[in-house]
Amino acid sequence: MEHSDLNIRNTRAMSLAPEPPPHFHMMDKPKSGKTMQYMPIFTGDSFLQAVNYPIIVVGWEKAKSGRVKRAWLKEFTDKERKKIGRYYGRFYKWYLVSGHPKQVACRLDTMNLLKRAVHFFATI
Repeated sequence: MEHSDLNIRNTRAMSLAPEPPPHFHMMDKPKSGKTMQYMPIFTGDSFLQAVNYPIIVVGWEKAKSGRVKRAWLKEFTDKERKKIGRYYGRFYKWYLVSGHPKQVACRLDTMNLLKRAVHFFATI
């Protein structure tokens, strides 16, 4: 076996910092005293399967009046409604304009909120 056949790397030049797995995206710098956080990166198809956001797009107008509005206000806090509203714009674009993206990075707590919203709009 020759020297060129071996896969030898110079370890002096290597960084010793831990590298996140390729299917996770490093989030913002952690606040003091907290550990580093990561969020999963989904393919567009798997995100569509997990969240099924077209249901939110179709049912969005119903949440602006009457019985559905009262249920919407009761089910979600103001902060949650604002976050769902921000995602509604993206979902509208993906569903009706451009198609879903190749990759979507989303925090798990946001994913759970979006699933709750899909369940809400699917049952109204």
